[in-house]
Amino acid sequence: MQQDLKKADANRDAVPWIVVFTHHPFYCSDTLTAKTRCGSEMEHYLAQFEDMFKDMGVDVFIGGHNHM
Repeated sequence: MQQDLKKADANRDAVPWIVVFTHHPFYCSDTLTAKTRCGSEMEHYLAQFEDMFKDMGVDVFIGGHNHM
């Protein structure tokens, strides 16, 4: 993913926006599973990707949904 983001950043003259979509949400406020599945998944995805997306200049992030 980091290589793809670097390529996208180098191509900003042709395509100025970097948009990322994931199926899994990065943030979770689900009161039923926030302390179990949803919360642990959120922490996992944030640790893996949030800083990279910020550092690579992602302009728009669209997160998926929580299956409830």
